[in-house]
Amino acid sequence: MGIADSVLDVFDGPAAWRRCRRCTEGKKSSGRSVSAWLVWYSGLPMVLGLTLALIDLVFLFEQKRPLRDYRDERISNARVTVALTAFNDEESIGEAVHDFLTDQRVARVIVVSNNSADRTLKIAEAAGALTFNEEKLGYGRCVHRCYLEAPRFTDTDLIVLCEGDRTFRPTLTN
Repeated sequence: MGIADSVLDVFDGPAAWRRCRRCTEGKKSSGRSVSAWLVWYSGLPMVLGLTLALIDLVFLFEQKRPLRDYRDERISNARVTVALTAFNDEESIGEAVHDFLTDQRVARVIVVSNNSADRTLKIAEAAGALTFNEEKLGYGRCVHRCYLEAPRFTDTDLIVLCEGDRTFRPTLTN
């Protein structure tokens, strides 16, 4: 009997179980029967794990994530800090900053450049934005930096995250 036959014998399911039952009834056994039984019933830990995960989700989920208060009332005349992400957006960043600053509810615009190689930061600063440079590349790092810098200004109620390429226009509505 070759290796291929042994592998097939291990994975033949009920036949392996019958061989294992013969092992437990005192008949002559081989090591292959025990290993076949172990392979056939290795699904038991997986079923048990999935059952415990389901019990955890159904019965214990609410205890793990307590309800938190959140503000759901309408905010009138809210002051806004606009955070713009930018990467080599020198052509559009000045207009984007200017567009947002013309809205009466915008207290400030901050621009976080993702290590731009062009004049993005200089143009944004000239347009009236507070500028920051995130040297670690990646859009996620730039967004994270926006959310680190924007909350430092406590005189505003909201933070609006937008793109510096004018993808989003400043049409804030009541």
